[in-house]
Amino acid sequence: MNKRILWIDDDVNNSELQTEKFELEKNDFIVVGKETPDAGFEVLKTDTNFRCIIVDISMPRGKNISFEEARGGMRTGLIILRRLLADTRLNNIKKIVYTVIDDGEIIKECENKNVLYIKKGCLSSEFLECIKTQLVEDEK
Repeated sequence: MNKRILWIDDDVNNSELQTEKFELEKNDFIVVGKETPDAGFEVLKTDTNFRCIIVDISMPRGKNISFEEARGGMRTGLIILRRLLADTRLNNIKKIVYTVIDDGEIIKECENKNVLYIKKGCLSSEFLECIKTQLVEDEK
C-alpha cells in the first residue's frame, strides 16, 4: 500500500499537529506537509503519488482563492477540497478533512462526497485509527 500523505494545513509543521504527524510516521506513513493551498497545489502539479490528502478548513487562503470565496479564510479548506475532488487526476486519492471547525454545512458536504471528516482535538491514537481504517476500507 502506498503510504504517502499530502497534508495541507497551516499548522502541519507546528507543535499543534506534531503528535498526529509522529503517529503517522511511526506507522510508516510518509507525510508531505504543506502550509498553504498554493504549496499543496504546486506539489500536485508534478506529484500525485499520494494515498490520501488531509485538508484543514480554516487557514490562510493563498493567492488563488478569493477572500469572498474563502469567507475570509474560514472556508479555505472547503474550496481546496472542492478543487481536489474536481481534479480527475486525483480520483484514486482519498480525501480527509481534519479541522476544528464544527459546522453542519461542512460535515454534510463531506458526507455527500464520501470524504472522511475528523474533528481536531481527538486523541492522536484515534486520529491514526481513523486514517488507517479509512485507507484499508478504501483498498477493498
